[in-house]
Amino acid sequence: MNSSMPLGDNEGFGNTATNAVRLGLLFVLLYWSFLIIAPFVPLVIWGAIIAVAVYPLHTKFAVSLGNRHKLSAILLTLLALAVLTTPVVMLAGSMIETVQTWSADIERGSLQVPPPADSVQEWPIVGDEIYSA
Repeated sequence: MNSSMPLGDNEGFGNTATNAVRLGLLFVLLYWSFLIIAPFVPLVIWGAIIAVAVYPLHTKFAVSLGNRHKLSAILLTLLALAVLTTPVVMLAGSMIETVQTWSADIERGSLQVPPPADSVQEWPIVGDEIYSA
């Protein structure tokens, strides 16, 4: 078939339908890709915000280190990791101590749940049941 010949009715519809199906599949693929990426979008946005906010500190620190930008980036990254991991380590240590105390109380048989306050009985609908339990 010569390319200069006009398309028949069926051939034009076939191309249109094929293009519509391709476009639909493209939109489905884009939607699925967005669903995969969506949980990470806030993290990327916060990363960009932090990077823009820390950049002036990075440049001043790099200049004070003799224009050593890589060393400045490494030191700022280590500082940020220390700031983020210190509370996590402290919380983990506290949790380990609490679990050890509970374990010792269970072994001694001295673990008791304290009774609820009298104000629990005044809660609407479920107060009496929770207080008696």
